[in-house]
Amino acid sequence: MPQPPRRSQEPWQEMLKLINRCPACSTAYDTREARLFQKTERATLLHLTCTGCQSFFIAMVVKIGAGMGSLGMITDLSFDDIKRLYRTPEISTDELIAGYLWLQQPGNVINSFSRGPARLEQARGGRAV
Repeated sequence: MPQPPRRSQEPWQEMLKLINRCPACSTAYDTREARLFQKTERATLLHLTCTGCQSFFIAMVVKIGAGMGSLGMITDLSFDDIKRLYRTPEISTDELIAGYLWLQQPGNVINSFSRGPARLEQARGGRAV
């Protein structure tokens, strides 16, 4: 009896054989559950969820000449978070500098957290926390 034709896999699906275990708990990934969230001519971005510890992993599979390479990291972003944030406009250099300067302001409560409880109390006008 003839075999049904094998579905050809995308190159990024072949590369998933190298990303086979969760770096947090070593549970084997079910690579069939990998979700594609961005693909360009040279790179593919994927999201994996570990069935063992429920941690999330983002992987980038890149074409390098005739071969392929991958880079990945554990994240706290779900697939829905990534889809939403990926479409968000980039932060400009001016916005980054403005944010940094805002964090450096002496009366900034957020800045006070990094300086210890005494500075936090001082930032709140001497009121107890």
